[in-house]
Amino acid sequence: MARRGAAAVAVAGLWLHGANAILPSGVLSLSRFGVNATLDMFVSPSHDTGWGPPLPQEHDRNGSRRHVLADAGDACSALSRALYIDKLVVAHRGNCSFLEKAKIAQSAGAAGLIIRNTREAVYLLDRNRTTPAGNLSSDAPMPSFATDCSRGEGYVPSLDPDAPWLVQSDVCTHHPSCASRICLPTGHRNASSYQVCCMWDTHLLMGANYTDADAAHLQLPIVFATVAQGETLSALLATSPSPAGTVYARYSPFFNLASVALWAIGVATAIGGSYYAASADRARLRQHKPHADPTRKAYDDDDDDDEADVLHLSFQHAIGFIVVAGCFLTFLYFVHVGPLLSIFFGISSISTTTLLVTLPMAKRLCPCMSSWHLRVPMVGTITIHEVLALSVSSSLVLAWFLYRDALWSLQDLFGIALCCVFLKTIRLPNLKIGALLLVLAFAYDIFFVFVSPLLFGRSVMVDVATGGPPAAARNGYPGRDYCERYPTYPRCVDPDPLPMLLVFPRIGDWRDGRAMLGLGDIVLPGLLLTFTLRFDYTRRVHLKRTANSANVFFSIAAIGYAVGLGITNVAVVLMNMGQPALLYLVPCTLGSVAAAAHATGDLPRMWHDGLYEVEPMAPIVGGSPVDYEAGDEAPLLDDA
Repeated sequence: MARRGAAAVAVAGLWLHGANAILPSGVLSLSRFGVNATLDMFVSPSHDTGWGPPLPQEHDRNGSRRHVLADAGDACSALSRALYIDKLVVAHRGNCSFLEKAKIAQSAGAAGLIIRNTREAVYLLDRNRTTPAGNLSSDAPMPSFATDCSRGEGYVPSLDPDAPWLVQSDVCTHHPSCASRICLPTGHRNASSYQVCCMWDTHLLMGANYTDADAAHLQLPIVFATVAQGETLSALLATSPSPAGTVYARYSPFFNLASVALWAIGVATAIGGSYYAASADRARLRQHKPHADPTRKAYDDDDDDDEADVLHLSFQHAIGFIVVAGCFLTFLYFVHVGPLLSIFFGISSISTTTLLVTLPMAKRLCPCMSSWHLRVPMVGTITIHEVLALSVSSSLVLAWFLYRDALWSLQDLFGIALCCVFLKTIRLPNLKIGALLLVLAFAYDIFFVFVSPLLFGRSVMVDVATGGPPAAARNGYPGRDYCERYPTYPRCVDPDPLPMLLVFPRIGDWRDGRAMLGLGDIVLPGLLLTFTLRFDYTRRVHLKRTANSANVFFSIAAIGYAVGLGITNVAVVLMNMGQPALLYLVPCTLGSVAAAAHATGDLPRMWHDGLYEVEPMAPIVGGSPVDYEAGDEAPLLDDA
C-alpha cells in the first residue's frame, strides 16, 4: 500500500476551550435556620467578566460563617446600613446597572450581592424585538434572545395588562425541550390570541464599565442567579426565618488527568513509532544465515521494499523543511483552508490506517481469503484483504469527518498512524543533520508562538492550530450568552481545529475543553529517537554485544522526550497558555543524547558518520554475536 508522510507542523500543547457557553464558576450554598441540610446552586460571578473581586476558594469557606439573606428589591436606591450590614443582599435585575447595585450594596455594608433574574426583566428588556424566534438560517435576522418557539409555542387569548410576563400555559410546562418550563409573550399576535414561547433561562455575563468598577474598589462578591434560582431564593426568603448562605468558587483541579493521558499517548507514539521505523534494522540484527527461516525471508523482502521508500534527510532537506513549514504556516494564518486540510488529512489517514491497522487485522482475522484477488481497472490486481481493509478505513475516516467532536479518539488513531509512517519514511543520516533540524525547529516554534503576536497581533501557531480566530474575535459576534442559546447561528460557530493534532477531553472538570498536542511535536523528536535506536543496533553489533544489551542512546532519548513533554504540560498549567513544546523537547532529547555520546566517546561517529558499518551483519547465536571470515561459517571467538 502507498504511504503518505505526515508533514505536520509542530504545535504547542495547549487547552482548547468551548467558547460559546457561560459556565457558572460560583456556588451559592443556602441553609435555613435550625436545618442542617443545604441547597447549593451554581451562579455566575462578576469577576468572570473582569470586574469585582474573585470568589473565595471552596476550602476557604469551611471556617467562615454564613451570612443572613436580605431582600433589597431592585437595590437601585440607598439601602439602610442598619438593615443590610454584613448580609447577603438579594436584588432583582433591572432599573439600574449591575455596577450601580454593587456600589449601593457595598455602601450599606453588605457581605455580598446576589442579582437574580426575573420574568419581568426578561420581558421588558426584550419587548421591542421584531424578529421571529427560532430562525437560524444564515440570511435571516437574529433569532430572539429571550424566547425560542422551537422549544415550545402556544397562544393565549389575553395577557395581564399590569404583568404581561406572567403567562399561564401548559405548552412550556410540559414541553420536553423547554428547560425553564416558563412561557413568555413574544410580541406577536393574530386576530384573537397572543403568541407565547419558551423563555430562555441561562446564566448571563454581567457587564460593567471597567473604569467605574475599578474606581469603586468593590470588596463584596457579586453573583448572578437565573430566573428559576431567583424564584427559589424568593420562596426561601418568604417561608424561612433568617435563611443564610455563603458564596465560593467552584472547585477547579489544578492539573487535569487529560494532560497525563495525552502525555502518555504522545510518549507511547514517539517510542512505538521509533520501534516500528527501525523494524528493518532490527530484523537484520537478528538475521542468522546458517539457519535462516524461510518465513523470515519473506519478511526481509518486505523490509527491503520498505527501504526503497526511505528518504534520508540532507542539509538542504533540513533547512528546506523548516522554511517551507514556516511559509505554509504563515499562509494558513492569512488564508484559512481548514476544510481542505481536513480532506487531505482524511485521505492520508485512509492509507496509513489501512497499512498499520485494518490490513493486518484483516489478514489475521480472515486468513482463508489470502489467495482471493480482484482485478480493478486502472489499479490492477488487489487482494480481498486490501478491499476489506480499505473499506473499513474509509468508513472510519468518513465517520470522523461527520462527527469529529464525538469521535476524537479516531482522530488520535489517525494521527498516531501518520506519525508511525512518517518516522518509517523519513530518516536522519547522522546527528549533525538531526541537530540542525531540531535547532531550527526549536527557533521556529519559539518565533511562531511568542514572537509572532508582536508582529501579527495573535500567535500564528495557536491561531492555525485552532483553525483561525474564534467566533468571539470576529466582527458581528452576538455574545457568549446569545451563542450559548443558539450555538448553530452562523456568527456563533467557531472554526474546527486542524486535525493534525492529538486531543484528549478534560476528565471530571466542569470547565470542559480539550488538551492538544501537535503531531510535529512527536515526529520531529521522533526522528532523533529512531536514529538513536538504529545507532544502538549497529553499535551493539560493532561492539559484539549480546542481543539483549540495552539500547543506551535510545533509552536516554526516550526518557528525555518523556521529561520534556511533561515539562511542557506543567508550563501550560502554570502559564495558562499554549507552549512551544519543542522549547522543552529539544534540550531534553538532543542535549541529553549529545552529552551521553560525548561521555561514551561515540559523539564523533554519531555526529559525522551516523550508523556503524556492520555489513555483512553479524548473526546472533545463542545470545552472542559471531563473525564469518572469508566465507567460512565457523564462528570466530570473541576475546572479550
